[in-house]
Amino acid sequence: MKKFMFVLCYFLSPLIPLSLYLASAGFSVDTYTLSVVFGIFAFIFVCNQFLLASRPSFVVNAIGMKGLISFHSSAPLLILVFAGTHKILKELNGFGDDTVQATFGSVSWWTFAVVTVFTVLFMA
Repeated sequence: MKKFMFVLCYFLSPLIPLSLYLASAGFSVDTYTLSVVFGIFAFIFVCNQFLLASRPSFVVNAIGMKGLISFHSSAPLLILVFAGTHKILKELNGFGDDTVQATFGSVSWWTFAVVTVFTVLFMA
């Protein structure tokens, strides 16, 4: 039960900033809003990675050390999918790659992807 509650809270944690965004921007659903949703999920999951890396006792008690390490090492793949989908949806809405923000996002995505690949290779 503790494991289920931790996983549920982990995956629902982006709903707090998402609800704040939707309340301020209106509750319309279009591809731009969907891109923001994927961006929020990716960002919050990156923040949650730092939480998992610190190995807090309540997480170890809930899913065990082996589960924590497994969860921490598999979450970057989900983050890359969410961030990549965010980028694709932004481009579909007419946002180009020529801005500083888009360039920073692309560099961040590629850096994260390379670090994830090297981490998987070195840990295996």
